[in-house]
Amino acid sequence: MSNGAGAAYSRTKALKEKRPRYVLNICASWCEPCMEGLEQIAKSKQKFLDSNTGLIILIADKSANARKLYKRFGFDWAKVIVDEFQTFAFKLAPDKKKSGSQDSLSLPRTIIFNTEGKVSKIIGREGKDYIDQIFAP
Repeated sequence: MSNGAGAAYSRTKALKEKRPRYVLNICASWCEPCMEGLEQIAKSKQKFLDSNTGLIILIADKSANARKLYKRFGFDWAKVIVDEFQTFAFKLAPDKKKSGSQDSLSLPRTIIFNTEGKVSKIIGREGKDYIDQIFAP
């Protein structure tokens, strides 16, 4: 997908970039609210770049679907991770309403990390103020 396709991306590597915030968006191609959120992110590309905000998109979907999203939204400026087995997505966005269920995700889910790599905010809905929520202190 990008020049660094297949390269490992870790918290340590991210922290070396010294960004004021990192946005981890967990999504899937079959999730309509996720697509709306990705559309908003794509339209806000310049805001992300101008503010030096790191964007990591974790796509809990098949690799072919992830490639389509990557191309559709032009995410060559973000780190895109394909979680085909949904291993990380289930840990980061489980559907708590279905207790004990390992086969259901609560998407979309956006986790904002501060410059030290600590969670500062979790967004579970991507409404019209989604981008404002990401950049709010």
